Amino acid sequence: MFQWIRCPTLAVLDLSQLSIRHLKKACKGPKKEGPKTPKSASKKDDGHGAGGDSRVYALMADGSAVDLVWLASALPMHILHTLIAETVPKAAAGDVATVGGRGWRCEWFAYIAKCMHVLFCLVQLGVEYPSLISTLLQQHDPAGVVGCPGSANSPALVVDVLLFSHTLALAMRYDADEEVAADGDEASSSVDPATGTAPEEEESTAGGAEQDSSVGGSQPIDVVGMVLRSIAMLMRIEHTDDVLVRPFRNHLVGHPKVTKALCEGIFDAMDECFSQMTRGAVIDQRRRELRTFVEAAMEALFFCCTDEGFVADLLVCSYMRHGRALSVLKKVLYVEHVECVSLMLRWLLLFCEYENPPSVDVLAGYDLYNGLLLSVMDRNNDAMVAWGVKSPLNPIALDLLKAVEIFADDSNFKQGVIDTSASAVATVLKRGPEYNGFNKSDKIHLPFTRAFFKLIAAMHCFNADVMPAEQEVRSDMFVRE
Repeated sequence: MFQWIRCPTLAVLDLSQLSIRHLKKACKGPKKEGPKTPKSASKKDDGHGAGGDSRVYALMADGSAVDLVWLASALPMHILHTLIAETVPKAAAGDVATVGGRGWRCEWFAYIAKCMHVLFCLVQLGVEYPSLISTLLQQHDPAGVVGCPGSANSPALVVDVLLFSHTLALAMRYDADEEVAADGDEASSSVDPATGTAPEEEESTAGGAEQDSSVGGSQPIDVVGMVLRSIAMLMRIEHTDDVLVRPFRNHLVGHPKVTKALCEGIFDAMDECFSQMTRGAVIDQRRRELRTFVEAAMEALFFCCTDEGFVADLLVCSYMRHGRALSVLKKVLYVEHVECVSLMLRWLLLFCEYENPPSVDVLAGYDLYNGLLLSVMDRNNDAMVAWGVKSPLNPIALDLLKAVEIFADDSNFKQGVIDTSASAVATVLKRGPEYNGFNKSDKIHLPFTRAFFKLIAAMHCFNADVMPAEQEVRSDMFVRE
């Protein structure tokens, strides 16, 4: 018989010492049953979630156990109460270690970081144990959340907790009076608690697989990263389910603080990650972690922009109008992380497809946006010229082509695309179809071929109803070249 941990604080202290990889090994229960609303507690399960064999729990090394479905129902409100109280729960007094910081606020934030690590782990585990996601997103008492009343069985509470934590952590990075963070570049710990050794380094992949072996750090940017990864994962799960109604996304983009927390906060988060990447001697693992946070931010931004209301808010927010958002996106375009760049280009395609609001027409008036587009075209020119059947595969070449083709087909940018890209297009055509792989029908070369000739079609197409007369001359010049 297990000794069940019945206190959320004690559960957080125990589970926060484990990485998601170790927590997966300790996790027991049914997998892949599909999302179901958790049943009310019964006598059979001692008040810890679903009874009998349906229980999902983590078995600890000391023989104790944590019912994860119960924790998923209790943790969001526990985090909210701790955020509002601005103090460490009594059960955790003296057990919250801080590195480089002093005072009650440091301990409080370090405990919040532990809570967010556990919340993120629950979201990650929800891919294999859907009952955890159901419980997290169907809280029964969100009415007390300030500014987000919601109704029974809604994700309003977890949304509020995520945005509250995200906004707090971004604000804490400016606090020069009290050092909330860890010392130097130390952040997440990748030491195996069982062996005392670090795991072998792995290549980072989408979703941050390398960080599966890490325990969440206590720096403000680590909390921001865990929040963004949780948001991205929850929306990815919702998107994968292929349903028309997406309650988590809808509550997220409909939150009263969405402009400050997301329209601006996502760019603040990415900018801080880039800033830390360039500070002094940053170890490679830390740099990869920061790139993973940027990837999560771009994925969250992408899924948020599947809602046209959010796009309308983003278009007119001060960060977009004053160029800060576009300046950050330009940094993403050149980051050494394929998934980041690919997500940024996919976001650009999605964002510019909207006619209501008219995203392209609005962005055309922003000077920095033209600079971002020029950078995209430069990268596309390099990718096109370097393309060939014997050349190394460029994983973002297709995304770059699709992005430039969208702008070549728009009257605001057609002239710029022709002036910038005509020479590169001509270079590719002169090499012949065999060199470029245009005669191949495999999954690599055929999509590139289609996108390349769609770009050519867009560059020489002229619509007298919406384009100035001089663009017809430029289109003819491109065809002749």
